[in-house]
Amino acid sequence: MRLALGSQSTLRVRASDDLPPLHCVETELENALLNLVINARQAMPFGGHVEVEACRVVGVASNADEAIVLRFSDTGHGMSEAVAARAFEPRFSARAGGNGLGLAIVSDFARALGGQASIESTSTEGTSIALYLPCGAAQHGQPPVA
Repeated sequence: MRLALGSQSTLRVRASDDLPPLHCVETELENALLNLVINARQAMPFGGHVEVEACRVVGVASNADEAIVLRFSDTGHGMSEAVAARAFEPRFSARAGGNGLGLAIVSDFARALGGQASIESTSTEGTSIALYLPCGAAQHGQPPVA
C-alpha cells in the first residue's frame, strides 16, 4: 500500500489484536485495498495522510454475528454530497479520465461476502470509506485470509 500511495503521502495502519479470520479470495481483498489506496492518492495530488483501521464489530453485517470493519480515511479534497451518493456506482467518475470502476469494485467485494461499504466525505475534510466484512464460518468455501 505504501508503494501505491507514493512518497508524498504518509500511511498509518492500525489493527485490533482480536480480529477474527476473514474468509475471502486473497487477491480480491488485495484488489479492493489497492483501489482504495489509489483513490486516496488521486484525491491528494500534493500529498497527505491515509489511515487504515481494522477492528472487530458485532451485529452490523447482514449475514454474520461479527464482522471486520476496514476503514480508509484520507486528507484529500473529498467529495460533494452528490458525488459521494453515486461513488459506488459502476462507471461513475467525477474525475476527468477516471473509469468509475475503483469504488464499484470495492463495494462489489464487500457485497459478495455478505457485507457492505459506506462512505463519509466532505469537499473540505477528506473521505472515509468503511468496509463491513462478515467473518466466522467459511463463506463460499473460501479459506481464511489473515
